[in-house]
Order: sequence, then structure tokens, then C-alpha cells
Amino acid sequence: SPFEQRFFMYPGKNHSRTTPVICITTKKIFLYAKEGATFYNVDRSSIIKCCKGKLMSAGKYKGKPLKWKYVNWNHNKKFRISK
Repeated sequence: SPFEQRFFMYPGKNHSRTTPVICITTKKIFLYAKEGATFYNVDRSSIIKCCKGKLMSAGKYKGKPLKWKYVNWNHNKKFRISK
């Protein structure tokens, strides 16, 4: 998929600028927090804090709070959501 191609062009360590994030509320995956922040008009740092467990949610969409998690990719190009 185009998302996987973009991700593997820029593989990163566990760093918030290169780690993909998923919005649990909408099931939408973004290459990094800034993309999600731009898409939902949310503060990027709030998304990162939510991923790290310091905030319960970051932003709202159609009245629902947006919950975020980091996405980890394994060697089979399958992803799992970080706990």
C-alpha cells in the first residue's frame, strides 16, 4: 500500500516524529503525529502525550474524543498497536 511504501522509505526508531500513529476512535493511521494533527486540526504535542499515556484523548471529531496510539510494524510488514 502507499502508506507502507512511505513508512519503509523513512524507517525510524521509537521517535515521535517518525513513529506512525493511529486514531483509535476513527481507525485512521498516519505516518507521524503531525499528519494526524493537521488532518483533525489538533495540537501535535497533545497527540504525542496521548500516545504516551499522559492524556486520555487529543481533539474531537463529530463530538467524540479522539484517542491515539503509536503503531509498531514487525518484520512481516504487519502492524500492531502499542499498549
